[in-house]
Amino acid sequence: MQNITSSHKKTYYRAVKTIEIINGFPTAMYGVEGFAGGETVSVTALSPDRKRVLKLVADMNLCEMELCVLRNVVDGFLYECYDLNK
Repeated sequence: MQNITSSHKKTYYRAVKTIEIINGFPTAMYGVEGFAGGETVSVTALSPDRKRVLKLVADMNLCEMELCVLRNVVDGFLYECYDLNK
């Protein structure tokens, strides 16, 4: 029997904090940074809701989500956060 190896790189996500100027005031905003096999992808300033972004990051790590689907997940997150489905 032949051994099958996977080319899947272990992916890890973390929340990142930036300070953005919103309506003239500095505001803490949270985003996501993903790492896989030396590649890094960042999407900053998704939401001022730290808990919501931390939940998103925890779910992405739990699901072992690949970097290639990060944009779709972020789009869904933004639609849900800002009720853009209507």
